[in-house]
Amino acid sequence: MSRWQLGWVMLVLGSFGAQAQQILPAGLPSPNYTSSSSSSSSSSSSPSPSPSPVALLSVADDVATAGIARDAGLAKGSDQRRYRFSSLHDAAEYYRRWGQQGEWQPLADGPLLKQGLDHPQVIRLRTLLAASGDYGQKVLSTRGSVMEPGLARAVVHFQRRHGLSPDGVVGPRTRQALNISPLQRAAQIELNRIRQRELNETKGKRFIQVNLPEYRLRYYNQGALELEMKTIIGRDEQRTPVLTGLIHSMVVNPGWNVPKGIAYRDILPEWRRDSDYLVKNNLRVVAGFGTKQQELAVGAADSVSLYQGSPYLRFWQPPGKNNALGKIKFDFTNDFAVYLHDTPSRYLFDRSERALSSGCVRLEYPRLLAEELVADSGVVKSQQGEELDAVLSGTDTHRIRLSTPVPLYVTYWTAWLDTGNVLNFREDIYQKDSASIGDKSF
Repeated sequence: MSRWQLGWVMLVLGSFGAQAQQILPAGLPSPNYTSSSSSSSSSSSSPSPSPSPVALLSVADDVATAGIARDAGLAKGSDQRRYRFSSLHDAAEYYRRWGQQGEWQPLADGPLLKQGLDHPQVIRLRTLLAASGDYGQKVLSTRGSVMEPGLARAVVHFQRRHGLSPDGVVGPRTRQALNISPLQRAAQIELNRIRQRELNETKGKRFIQVNLPEYRLRYYNQGALELEMKTIIGRDEQRTPVLTGLIHSMVVNPGWNVPKGIAYRDILPEWRRDSDYLVKNNLRVVAGFGTKQQELAVGAADSVSLYQGSPYLRFWQPPGKNNALGKIKFDFTNDFAVYLHDTPSRYLFDRSERALSSGCVRLEYPRLLAEELVADSGVVKSQQGEELDAVLSGTDTHRIRLSTPVPLYVTYWTAWLDTGNVLNFREDIYQKDSASIGDKSF
């Protein structure tokens, strides 16, 4: 029975509370249509008013939502948290059954939905968030079309699980996430289950994971999470690659050898427009490497002579507070000339979407990661900090090699269960899911 048919059933039975209660699935409380001012002990109280069409439509949505959960084997009560799962397999099964019910409908284009707004789409929003488990109220049916504080909190919860700005307002990006169908989500979960199985089969007890769609790094030691932080990754046209490597050393006060691609794409056009651009950004023209590196006059280089042949003229930025790599760089084995590093542009970590770099991974707290990675050298934490302070306070470049290289996994997970078994989703920023899934629903 569709939600519309259920609505008409409730319309017929609306004035008969007991009969109406009988059609609700087990575990879902029946709505209370009695006026809050009436007394249950009064023998002369007037009959309960018939529910409004808005309330009836919401009751129909309640029934459909409870039916989905029940059929998925997850309805242990009307307040069941359907965003928690024991495994990704169970999560995929729930979303698959939800989609197969045929009751899911997206939110059409509409206004910003925020607390206090009276709009028909609020009813559909409430139903979607109840089915996803973010809206945990036990009775939905009499809430009507006004967005109450509890629904706004549910939006915030949904936004946090999806990596969106948690403002409690349904804007374009939140609406887009809500409008991904349950069957699409089921396919997404299954794809990510395969990705995570591959990592679980190879990772050891000490490793670093950078999950690209989440813009986050986590460091695990002996299987326990020791550290996590925000990251900035490559923008769409310069994507950070999915890879596995070994972090073998870190460079304190690094100089920046500007890659050829960045030089031609970003620096040379600016230099042509502004002859002082190199000076303003502390960029030098150099030849040679290491101890044989020599700085040349700016006029010795042009777009024809740079980045080719010998002595291989190129742009280089010396160590300093405005160096693009910040104060610390982490080197690891890879074929893409990318690395983890600090950044002077700290304000960018305040953004929720952080695909902003030229391919390398910028770290929110590189100093903390440095301390963790040198911990296996036998230096206690306090001495470790003092040692790093001494090096960081200067401008000389130092390379610190790790006695035991640390595995690094750069992953592309857009669906996963966190440590509380809460199901998380992220946007398919590099379109890898859509390329793998297509129209398949697994």
